[in-house]
Parts: sequence; C-alpha cells; structure tokens
Amino acid sequence: MALLMEKLNHFGDCSGLKISFSKSRIFSAGICSSDIEDIMGITGFSQGSFPFRYLGIPVADSKVSIAQFSPLIDKILGYISAWAGAMLSYVGRTELGCKCSMNNRPLVAWKEVTFPKIEGGLGIRNTKAWNKALLCKTLWDIQAKKDSLWIQWVHQIYMKHSAFWEYRSKHEDSPLINQVMALG
Repeated sequence: MALLMEKLNHFGDCSGLKISFSKSRIFSAGICSSDIEDIMGITGFSQGSFPFRYLGIPVADSKVSIAQFSPLIDKILGYISAWAGAMLSYVGRTELGCKCSMNNRPLVAWKEVTFPKIEGGLGIRNTKAWNKALLCKTLWDIQAKKDSLWIQWVHQIYMKHSAFWEYRSKHEDSPLINQVMALG
C-alpha cells in the first residue's frame, strides 16, 4: 500500500495533479476492520459509507434498488424530453405530445388529428387509409395485369395464369400478397 501511495505522489509530481484528501475516501466490502485501519493509516484517507454516488450513479455494497436509481432516471428522462422537443419535426412533436415520461391518454382523438387544418385538425395523414389505398392500387395493377416486371412475376408465381379472382391465398404467401388478396 505504501508503494501505491508513492506511485500516486510521483504521478502528482509529474502531472501537477494532486490527491485531494478532503474529497478522497476508502470504501470497502468484505475486508476486516484491522486491514481497513491499516489502509487508512497509510493513505491518510477517511472511511466512506455505502451507498454513495459516483458520477451521479449510485454505488452500494449490495443490490441497488429502483428507488436509489430514481434521481438518475429522472435526470435522464429530463434530458430526453428536452432533446425530443428540440430535435423532432413538427409532426414528431405532435405525435409525442407532452413529456415522453408521462403515460397520459391523448388529449384529442386520432380521427380528429387527421382532419385537414382547415377543418380543425392537424393535417396528419391517416396511415391506415393511405395503406389501404396503396394496397387497392396494387390490387388494381395485379387484376389489370399492368405491364411491369413485378406484376408479371406475381402472376407467374401466385396466379399461375389463372384469373385473379379465383386465387386463394396460402399460408406461405408473402405478407404483401396476403394483404392484397384480403381486399379482393
């Protein structure tokens, strides 16, 4: 231990960094009290007690409870909320609503949010309606045998040159084909 203190003092002489004895403490777990007394005598440090915080993180000689992590979690959530508000787009902030740590019910019905701004909504697109419209467009392209490589492939693999309306979807079909066929 004396060698360790000698090396720390040598490091301090070379770097200009000195040990702050008022801020330094000895924390131990599973060491007998006579050994701790010897260490404190050699180093000149006082004995600290558990739990304590190091760089804002709780340190304990046993399992740390959720309650002991609560201040750190609150601080991180505060940073996330501030970051989210500053970095998100208008639509992202609208979706997030308020602090991300709050589990409140939405203040406005989603149906009303998708109304155009002129009608009192936020003008956000209804993704379910758009998805259904795009699936219907795909269904139309398949039924009309549009001249595209993908449509030709669908007819070759799935339709097997039969009529579109006669096709029965199978379990092994792709999710896109299953969704399109569910519309038909």
